[in-house]
Amino acid sequence: MDDSAEKITIHAISQSLDLNISSGYSFLTRDAKLFIKNIVALANRINKAKHKNKLTVNDINESLRSKNMEPLYGYSKNEISDFIPIGNDQNYEIFARKEKMINLSQMERPKLAKYPFDTSFDFHWLAINGIQPCISNNQTDDSTNTVTPDEIHWPFKLTNLKEVPGRQTDPKVLVPEELQKLFYSTFIKIRNSENIDDVLEELSTNGSLHQLLPYYIRILLDAVAVNIRHPINVTRFLCVTNALLRNESLNFDNILHHILSIVLAPLTNDVLADGSLDIQYRIRDEAATLLGSVVRQFSSRFSSLTGIITEKLTNLFFDYKKSLIARYGAVSGLFEISTDFVRDTILPKLESIMDDLQPKLESTNENEKFQAVRLKSFLYQACHLICMKEKENNHEMEEEVVELISLYFGGSIFDS
Repeated sequence: MDDSAEKITIHAISQSLDLNISSGYSFLTRDAKLFIKNIVALANRINKAKHKNKLTVNDINESLRSKNMEPLYGYSKNEISDFIPIGNDQNYEIFARKEKMINLSQMERPKLAKYPFDTSFDFHWLAINGIQPCISNNQTDDSTNTVTPDEIHWPFKLTNLKEVPGRQTDPKVLVPEELQKLFYSTFIKIRNSENIDDVLEELSTNGSLHQLLPYYIRILLDAVAVNIRHPINVTRFLCVTNALLRNESLNFDNILHHILSIVLAPLTNDVLADGSLDIQYRIRDEAATLLGSVVRQFSSRFSSLTGIITEKLTNLFFDYKKSLIARYGAVSGLFEISTDFVRDTILPKLESIMDDLQPKLESTNENEKFQAVRLKSFLYQACHLICMKEKENNHEMEEEVVELISLYFGGSIFDS
């Protein structure tokens, strides 16, 4: 894209956002290219983990969701429709979607869908002694690029291995061999479903992990994105994240947004994962507990953190188009951050919440009914704890809120 096209594009986007951008086009373009490149690279990893040969819009959307961002608008399916002109109206050309003609014989004998492969995760060498192996996992469109983002450089020490095929990285930090072994043993034990208690203890107490922290965060981001449908694996990744957060010698100020992405991805995931529903609700409870811990740990240094997280979770909870299990994750996260947010934002709108929930409680779909019961049960427990807390603090709740709670949960909820 030439400079004029870049300026026109940025100018059009700024106008749609009511912004006035008169300079800095080159910086915006560079950052946008780097961002898009990282999103597509992560989408490729997700695509390979699904054992697919074609990158789809769903892969891009999963990549964006893993970084706690909104998916692409206007692409609800993998296919991008073709449009054809059908006429003009007031000097505007009208386009319609080009429908595909299907033969009746094809409808009589539909082809069976290809059996899906089970999504899993695996490990491979990104670099060995500063040399990136030329294997299929490390293939990129541009052979001059490293496999890691520009802000992360693999730390292995350079050696004179000219005869080894591969791409040479540009390491900036040298990591001791003991820390390298700890790094690999962490995820190898997770992959092999081994006991990781000793690893968690090491991660929470080792004072020299600051060199490895960017690499742990990077692989945790990718691993959570790829294994979002496997609650057992995600549970272990959350345990590793929690262990790192407990390490007082580590500084997370520059990578806090990545930590939040790791925690929010399983908490607000809108897609049902593999396994029983009980396990999926348990992992959301664990993610909510970890989110509350993160907010309390960093809210004193980042004054806007609490407001940003609670606004996102509140908007998600009141989005009735979202799945009930995703809304459960949102309200449980709010409750773990502070019961005051549930008291001030959720309870005053209890009537509309229960009106939306009631048909699902009577649904013949067992999964939908189970999710509705779990959400109502959580709201009941939250209301009870909030009422007890207000009673202990000698605070009187608003009369309208008290009437709503009594109407939907009964007067006994106010008893100790």
